[in-house]
Amino acid sequence: MRSLNRKPLSRLVREQLAGRGGLNEVLTYPWSADHLLAACGVDKGATVRIDGAPAPDRDSLRPALVPNLLEAVADNLRYRKEVAVFEVGEVFPDATRLPYGGSGEELPAQTTALGIALAGTDGVALFRRVKGLLELVRRHCHLVELTLSGEPVVGWADPSARLAASAGGVAVGALGLVRPRVCRAAGIVGVLVACAELRLAGLDAHRSRENAYAALPELPESDFDLSVVVADAVPWEAVESVALRSHGLVTAATYMGEYSGSWVPSGHRSLTLRITLRPKGSTLTAADIGAAREAVLAALADGAGARLR
Repeated sequence: MRSLNRKPLSRLVREQLAGRGGLNEVLTYPWSADHLLAACGVDKGATVRIDGAPAPDRDSLRPALVPNLLEAVADNLRYRKEVAVFEVGEVFPDATRLPYGGSGEELPAQTTALGIALAGTDGVALFRRVKGLLELVRRHCHLVELTLSGEPVVGWADPSARLAASAGGVAVGALGLVRPRVCRAAGIVGVLVACAELRLAGLDAHRSRENAYAALPELPESDFDLSVVVADAVPWEAVESVALRSHGLVTAATYMGEYSGSWVPSGHRSLTLRITLRPKGSTLTAADIGAAREAVLAALADGAGARLR
């Protein structure tokens, strides 16, 4: 039974992205332009076609949100240099028809999707922000399953910066920088664009049903920063995982930033992380913090091939 005060996931996503995420919500048309579908690698023959289309090249119901969001980004870039928008709406993934209720009528299959589009000049920052926004959705919409890893099967994402999104081992979407040719097809020039799209139906089953109480620490926590040189092939998730397992007092490892070039060896980056320690039973001493620091460094060297800068 659904609780009376349980908000739909689509509403929670809107509230979090508009409030905490600082994005503007947009509403695009339910049909897509042929040239944008083709640029994003969508087969027009597999789309749901409509009669009385607003234009001959817009007779396909949108199979995804990204093509329309790119069009919205292009329109808004006429008035500003950066754009950060999202949309939650219905999409028609393919031409499959399903029975509607008990009427005996068949209607095209549809599902609710979330789309995010950011435009700016720093591709790395855009990609990280999109990834962070999906992490924000996972955390503040209380999703117990949302993994960002692996290669997605989408035509718009650039191979240099893309990740698949899955929940419970099932693919639910993708994020990444948009290919330059796709941006050009949308009329976007002079900036880079990062997008993400998730099927919310694949996430709704993974919402937390329980709230767990966690007491605030009675003793003050302590933290310190480390800057280590690590290979580009080692992802942040691996560094974080190693740091969290390195010592019993470590409760958090926070990404602070990174630097490449100049004195940093080719194929490597200087990564700065903040380690948070939570005391157990007594206030932390300088010796406790020093021992934890050495343990973290040793673990990062063994588990991630990192060395102190």
